[in-house]
Amino acid sequence: MRTFLSNTETETPPKSDLDAFQPGPPQHRIDDKAAVLEKEVQSLKTGFNRERFLYFFVIQCLTIALASQELPGKTFYFLIVAALLFSIGLAKHLDFPWVGMHLEKWHDLFYRAVEKWLLGKKPKEIETEPFDNGNGNGNDT
Repeated sequence: MRTFLSNTETETPPKSDLDAFQPGPPQHRIDDKAAVLEKEVQSLKTGFNRERFLYFFVIQCLTIALASQELPGKTFYFLIVAALLFSIGLAKHLDFPWVGMHLEKWHDLFYRAVEKWLLGKKPKEIETEPFDNGNGNGNDT
């Protein structure tokens, strides 16, 4: 019983009742540690997302390579377009913006090639007559 009384005697009582509700000293060390841990978690998530995208991309490439021998031409082109669209969506979902940007360029290039192939050469536009030079008589001289 003596130890219990000695512990309570050494504590300093609060000056007023409101002192118990005052915030303690700032915990900068804990905040800094939390920020470092949060950065580590974000870098790990980014790394995992990149690995996941690369796995899907390699599997797609292998599947297309194996299927290219068995599929007719039009079906093969459709498979490439579907794989590009899936890869673009996956890159955007996994926060891989620079890969999505490059895949969109390939998609646009492929789209223009197919459009040119399906529609053939574009017809020449009708040339219009030049306007008069402003001298009022309608002659270009």
